[in-house]
Amino acid sequence: MSPGCYAATLYPASAGPTTVDQFFSSPHPTCPVAVCLSGGGSRAMTAALGQLQALEALQANGRSLFSQTRILSTVSGGSWAGVPFTFLSNLADSDFLGVYTPPEQLTLSAIDQLSPRGLAQQITKEFSPEALSVKALLLHHSGVPADMLWQTVVSLHVLAPFGLCQPFFSLDPARVQSIRNQTFPGVPTQNQDLPAAACIVASCAAQQRPYLVCNTAVRVVESAGNAPAYAPVQATPVMTGVVGQPPASDVNGLPVGGGGVESFAFNSSPQASSAAAAEITQQRPWSLVDAVGSSSAFFAAAIENTFAQWRALPAKFAADLASHGPAAIGFLERHGVEPSAASDLLSRLAGSDAATLVDELSSLIDLAPQYTYWPVASLPCSQTLKPSYFADGGSLENTGIASALSYSDVTTIVAFVNSMTKLASGSDQSIVLDSSIPPLFGLQPYDSTTGGYAPYAGATTPASPDFRNNRVFDAASFTDLCQGLWQASGNGSFNGAAIYWQTLTTVDNPWFGVAGGRTVAVLWVYLEYNSSWHAALTDTLVKLKADELKLLSGFPHYKTLHTELSAPEINLLSNLTAWTVLTNASLFQSLFLAAGD
Repeated sequence: MSPGCYAATLYPASAGPTTVDQFFSSPHPTCPVAVCLSGGGSRAMTAALGQLQALEALQANGRSLFSQTRILSTVSGGSWAGVPFTFLSNLADSDFLGVYTPPEQLTLSAIDQLSPRGLAQQITKEFSPEALSVKALLLHHSGVPADMLWQTVVSLHVLAPFGLCQPFFSLDPARVQSIRNQTFPGVPTQNQDLPAAACIVASCAAQQRPYLVCNTAVRVVESAGNAPAYAPVQATPVMTGVVGQPPASDVNGLPVGGGGVESFAFNSSPQASSAAAAEITQQRPWSLVDAVGSSSAFFAAAIENTFAQWRALPAKFAADLASHGPAAIGFLERHGVEPSAASDLLSRLAGSDAATLVDELSSLIDLAPQYTYWPVASLPCSQTLKPSYFADGGSLENTGIASALSYSDVTTIVAFVNSMTKLASGSDQSIVLDSSIPPLFGLQPYDSTTGGYAPYAGATTPASPDFRNNRVFDAASFTDLCQGLWQASGNGSFNGAAIYWQTLTTVDNPWFGVAGGRTVAVLWVYLEYNSSWHAALTDTLVKLKADELKLLSGFPHYKTLHTELSAPEINLLSNLTAWTVLTNASLFQSLFLAAGD
């Protein structure tokens, strides 16, 4: 496919503080609240379903809390829930999310059922790492390039069922038309060839969606010491790019950041610029497939690891092909993917010797997403650009908080940390939190050998070095957060919700474009077991099932690579997270009532 020539709007950060309101023709009628859905695969996605149910159900200022939220910031598994829900247009919200049932009314038969058209249904069958890897292999033999395999596989599960694999996405019909009408001086652009139908942010009179910030990351080189690092990329319904100005350079040696380009025009090559516009060439528009896939690219590495296991153990490869191959063919057929090449591959490999099996995987050693990134602040017009590697948003910042803070019209954050890490008291009485939280305060994740949290500043070999540039709050407030969450949860008895409210002051962070000195309220909502919720279950069999899941699956802290969840695993987890919000309704409502004054 030959590249097309298009005109695209630029959104330079130098124009002033980034706000949500700047993307609307009139002020966005919402409260200055950001809701953050953390990463964590199917666990995070499922927890988010319950949290979204609750935010839709609770009211303040005469409307649901979610419809008044200014920003929805999502990472990885949180993006699996938040992105399609933002653009949902052909399905009732309750069908997509599922319906909350008070725990005292749950029955064993009820927790074994899911909405037949909902998101949860998409991860209950053939969504294990092995099944996803078989689908990726078959897609590759059907013509999908290696660096698009993960994005294609996950999107067939979480976007395609809702009609969201369209060529590009935008905020509203007026913006789509504006994009199609845009021209560049003296250049015959092809904007009119862009489809008039795009994925549009859902809205109606009572249920307007927040402004979406879907987080991914681009590999860069930090200026100090030439250290490899990641820079945060925001994919939004208006623009996509690096909003901050990190002291780093990209694969082409260009300084990173400075804003974004109209989202459809991301992954392109700039040819010329004029005022706040650029002439770009690209093979195809950047789509939700790319945004969701790169946001959750951790699982591209998981598929790579499965391929490596298959190369080492051809017998396992043959067994997984036999087990998952037929279902994968059927899955591809249902989603309109031509299955002939995949079917031929399965037939040819059936009964093949080890050398033949391993040979089929010889080229599939690098599945990381690759896109052509270029900085808005240093437009490399008419240059030949190398593609950059992209990573899971959680490889850099797994909460979505730092990106939300890059918007100056956000003063309150509801942070749903849907973690795999159980709250615990460390050897020195420090409280062990998920590794994504301490870096926001400039601290390294908990070290069991030293029994504490060491600062990143001055560390020569820090733990989790990819998190070293995430500081947006002062370290002095971190102990208060640890103690607050621990006490709220019952000091280890887990008979209370791990929710804690803080007033924090931001510090300058050029990586994320966060200005220092701002006062923000943060409501931390940490995924944790709650014995009061368990006590509210009145069906003895449901209680036994919850106990069984806690013993066998670590409920509610399912492992991130435990991707294929059963209906009871999904229903009990989403019920717990919805219940946690609803039983603390006044706390959540107060954030919106205060913001709505």
